[in-house]
Amino acid sequence: MFNSSYKIRMITAAVERYKIRVPLLILMGGITFGFFMVSFFMFLPSTFATFFTAAMLVPLAIVIMGDAKRFLLAILIICLPVTVTITLGKTEHISGAAGYMVSVFDVVLGALYLIWMIEIFRKKNLRVNFFPQISIPAFFLILTGALSMVFARFPYLSQIETIEVVKMYFCFFYLANNIKSKTDVQFVVFFLLLGLAFEGVLGFAQRRYSEPFFPSALGGPQRIEDRVLGSWRSFSDFVWYLTFVLPIALSVMFSGIGLAYKFLCGFIFFLGSGSLMWTISRGGWISFAVAALFVGLCVFSKIRGKSGLIKTFGWIMTVMIFISPLYPRLTTKFYVRFGGEDRGSAESRVPQFEVAYNIIKDNPIVGVGINNYTKVMYDYDTTEEGLDTISQHAVHNIFLHIAAEMGVFGLAAFIWLISAILAEGMKCIISNDDFTAYAVIGMVAGIIAFLVHGLVDTASLGSKLYMFIWFFAGIIFAVRKIKPAANLAPEK
Repeated sequence: MFNSSYKIRMITAAVERYKIRVPLLILMGGITFGFFMVSFFMFLPSTFATFFTAAMLVPLAIVIMGDAKRFLLAILIICLPVTVTITLGKTEHISGAAGYMVSVFDVVLGALYLIWMIEIFRKKNLRVNFFPQISIPAFFLILTGALSMVFARFPYLSQIETIEVVKMYFCFFYLANNIKSKTDVQFVVFFLLLGLAFEGVLGFAQRRYSEPFFPSALGGPQRIEDRVLGSWRSFSDFVWYLTFVLPIALSVMFSGIGLAYKFLCGFIFFLGSGSLMWTISRGGWISFAVAALFVGLCVFSKIRGKSGLIKTFGWIMTVMIFISPLYPRLTTKFYVRFGGEDRGSAESRVPQFEVAYNIIKDNPIVGVGINNYTKVMYDYDTTEEGLDTISQHAVHNIFLHIAAEMGVFGLAAFIWLISAILAEGMKCIISNDDFTAYAVIGMVAGIIAFLVHGLVDTASLGSKLYMFIWFFAGIIFAVRKIKPAANLAPEK
């Protein structure tokens, strides 16, 4: 009896000590971790410190959330606009990859593939789709890039750019196979719009205070001058991002979601469109107008009855009321960009087109090598102005850029790829009437905006901007696999 009561008292005392020590241990652990992180940021480059911080916090976040795939997918979407990259073997090169790039996006995608492979081995009958409609043109695009490397003056630059294109295909392949329900599509759209809201707030803050408000260690701008940049280093990249995602906010606003969500989408659209206006980009304005027209036509084609028409008109008026406070200043900006002096910005495109034509004429089959354009363009400069007085960047036309670097077969493969994505998107829009259809409308419109803007601006095939095309393609092809029975979330 004595022994039993003694043991009980000992256990009780141990429990009491445990209650006291656990908070103390947590406190001490937090202080130690804080000193550890401070030392990281003091003695390591900021980008490396960010990588190490993410590597230590991500496992903890996964344990807290309990769903590793969902958490990593959310991080993947967040990393679309935010760039944290370590470049190995870096060279002094512009308008393309300058070295072997390892980004947080790549690491997260690799972790998602690891989880997927484990699932495949555990479930022997787990089906993997290869999507020949897009995989075949993607294979030819990568193949033409690899062939252009053989004849490139700088094959190293071609190699690292081709690797970036392969990464993008892997992103598509994962999403197309692992987005399996309407709930998954809603999850993706939510984080895309969350990112747009953040970028919109950044844009307005940058316009008001002329400060970046985003660390350069995460790929943010160094300074703000007369154009807003969001979390991007280049205002033109920011413009392209906005025209990719804004149509999704516009389209989803007219889907069957609840009134509160419609209002939220409208507010996010207001933030994003306001930032687009303050980029002062004519190409961005025009390309978004084309995308908005496409969204309008698709949305109106799905409206049944007068009540739907009245609701749509009401939401358009709501958005116009939101934007109206910007009107006096925006009219001035519009006049300056379209009717005023542009310091030769538009005229400078013509000599660039001439140089690109000279390159294509002399290298029609395999081009000068992917990611080699800016290295050889001066050899083909026969213009009166001279490229030295115009731009150090590649030709401001993505189609001429691809043809010059990869030949006409590379351009044909790219057009084939884009056509396959758009065709699949139109099938989704026609065959679906629920939330997924409106999400696809916005994504197809974003790709159209990119192509229109690409007629007057530049982006290398391996740049992060093209990742949006592959990302949207993955969602579009996944939607076609979703059966109506899988659409469990009710429309409101």
